[in-house]
Formats: sequence, structure tokens, C-alpha cells
Amino acid sequence: KPFSERQYEAVYSLIGKDPIKVFSKDRTKHLGVWLWGKGSGKDYVTSVLQAYLMHILLCMRDAHEYFDFPKEENIDIMNVAPTAAQARKIFFSKFTSRIRNWKWLTDNFHVVEKGKVLHNSRGNRMEIRITDTAVETSNNIRCNSLHSEAGNFEGYNVLFFCGDEIAEFDDKFETVVDGNEILNVG
Repeated sequence: KPFSERQYEAVYSLIGKDPIKVFSKDRTKHLGVWLWGKGSGKDYVTSVLQAYLMHILLCMRDAHEYFDFPKEENIDIMNVAPTAAQARKIFFSKFTSRIRNWKWLTDNFHVVEKGKVLHNSRGNRMEIRITDTAVETSNNIRCNSLHSEAGNFEGYNVLFFCGDEIAEFDDKFETVVDGNEILNVG
């Protein structure tokens, strides 16, 4: 369904209207905070936005070269929820619904969910896998649905991050000290 005027305004104010400029270094906004109430469509808008970012990456000649990422490593689009249940049952179910019902994607790519080819998947450009927590491409683009209970997220090459219901995250701090020197605060 189409976005409301407010939803379009929020997305366009963050990434602009031109897909060629979405990842441009000339963009001035790099952070969006949406403080919308219950039922306002935050998860829906975010799931569409992340699918759109994936679409742009899939249309690029070489996204890894553009971002100067190693080709054998993933480019990560991340949604992190406060709990595993929220990550899986709310956001990820909406996001994978976008993937399963995305005609352009299933017409052009070999879309597989848990080892089975989607019934409407006719494309053969490359494989796109839907797992329990991610949508991954064979050219190392990965859309993750994670949760804050998992701890840290070291090793990800994060291009886009959404902290879903971030006010609900537990504050857990750990300070690593060597003598009088603080080495890390996490």
C-alpha cells in the first residue's frame, strides 16, 4: 500500500528521492529518528525502506567496489529490536513478506526460503536466500533482523542500521580496565 504523506516525507528527508544519490557522500542527513505512535506504520515503512535499499544495491554494478568493502564480506542492512521475539515475529515477518511478494525480485532472481524455491520465483540472475534471521544474496548483500539480547555486532559491515523501539533496549555497560587505563566500554 502507498505511504501516507508523513511517511513519504520522513523517508525522503532521510534518503532523498533520487535512488542514484541515496548513498552519495554529498547527502547531508545520515540519521533519522521517527517518534510515531503505536499503529503508525513504523515497521511497515522500515521494511519497505530496507527492501528499497536492497533494490538499489542489487541494481549497482558493484556495490562492494563502490563502498570499498571486500567482495568476500557482506554489506549489511540491519534492523535490531529489543528482543528476539520482536525481531522475528514483528519486523522480520513484515520484511520477508515484502521479499516474498516483490514481483521485480521474484521475476529476476532465484528466491529460496529455507531451501525451497518460492512458487512465484522465475528469475535466474542470482540466488537470494531467506533464512530465519536474514535475507542474503549470493553476492554478499545481507538484510539482518537481530535483537539487542545477542550482545555485540562486531564483524558486520553496516551500511544501514535501524534501532527498532530503541527506548526499550536494556542498558548494560561493561568497562574493561587494564591497570588505570580504560580499554573498552561496551
